[in-house]
Amino acid sequence: MKNNIRSQVDADLSKVTWTMHDQYAVMNRIREGGNEPVKKKVSFVAVLAAAILAIGATVAVAEMLGFNIFELFGKTDERYKEIAPYTVLEQTSEVSVSTVKLGTTVASINSAYYDGQSLMVGYSIQNDSCVEEIMPDEALFAKMTKVEELPFLAPSTDEEANLFRKWNQFVSDGKPIGISIYSISPSDHTITDEGVDIPPCMEDVRKGEDGIEYSIREYETPLPEELQNLDHLTLNIRLAQSARWYYFDGMNCYTYYEWQELEPMKATVWNTNAEIKTFAGSGQYEGIEYKASVRASAVNAQLEMRLDGESLPQLPDHDHWYEFQLTDETGKELRIQEYDDREYGKILVRYEGTGKIPSELTLRIFVDHEGEFDKDAAIREAQPVVLTPQK
Repeated sequence: MKNNIRSQVDADLSKVTWTMHDQYAVMNRIREGGNEPVKKKVSFVAVLAAAILAIGATVAVAEMLGFNIFELFGKTDERYKEIAPYTVLEQTSEVSVSTVKLGTTVASINSAYYDGQSLMVGYSIQNDSCVEEIMPDEALFAKMTKVEELPFLAPSTDEEANLFRKWNQFVSDGKPIGISIYSISPSDHTITDEGVDIPPCMEDVRKGEDGIEYSIREYETPLPEELQNLDHLTLNIRLAQSARWYYFDGMNCYTYYEWQELEPMKATVWNTNAEIKTFAGSGQYEGIEYKASVRASAVNAQLEMRLDGESLPQLPDHDHWYEFQLTDETGKELRIQEYDDREYGKILVRYEGTGKIPSELTLRIFVDHEGEFDKDAAIREAQPVVLTPQK
């Protein structure tokens, strides 16, 4: 049975049409879940790159929840494909919730990767939201609060898109209209059984026509010290049920919100004991000496540069920025996640890995800018610094 379903999934994935998934849709989902915003800086590069994953409606939902999400995303991302064999969980459990508006919602942490320094979690939620047009009665309207600004409504389904277009048209025409949004969503906090809150850095979200939302959540690397190099981690991602009502009376907008915490998704993730290497080297940029070291795994890399008592030359404006290109022995470029130069004489750059542990790394520094830019020429002119493995 599973082989047949896997064939159907592979066939459907070959027909995927990728589109940008609005960042605000994800942020709204987090806010509507009743969760506080993440206090640490979060990069949404991967969220902005998220897309619609079109999987045939003939595939059984229960079977789909058992698929390895890294394998599914690996159809279009080599990094996920390479590490998928190491993300299989020994045991998975589903959280099933029944509500009047949504019916049955099923959520599960499906797969995960932990190498002692880095953590990535794949989870799925089936039947996570619905919208409908409403006209509030006296009891509901009495609970509503007037808002000064009209809400920004970012659709994630065709049903939502149609209703939100109608909302926008009625507001533009000055006609009364009301809508309700019901959802079950995950918290942006991942908590261990010991109570450690693991900071996320990005999330890749892909929603299928079958109603299942697939996500891979990545966390800041290296993990907090107390979570490094353990035999396993036991993770909890809280779910929340929410309902939000909006009403426009022809002149003003009103809203009301309810939220309830649900049982968390839970999983035990074992250490893959994957290799982690340290690379080092030294170089010079515009007369400034620096030492560079990189701690790299198959999924992440972190560059630390120590400048010789100085900072890099000041750039003319915000339209210019430094690029710290890192390539492996094959010439493949590691994608930058985050850049931090707040500490004088020290620069930290975090990268995505390629899915394979590098045997050699090369660093090039150059200045990029808005408008037309010949990156190939800048790379050719940059002085390459080879970083070699350290014992």
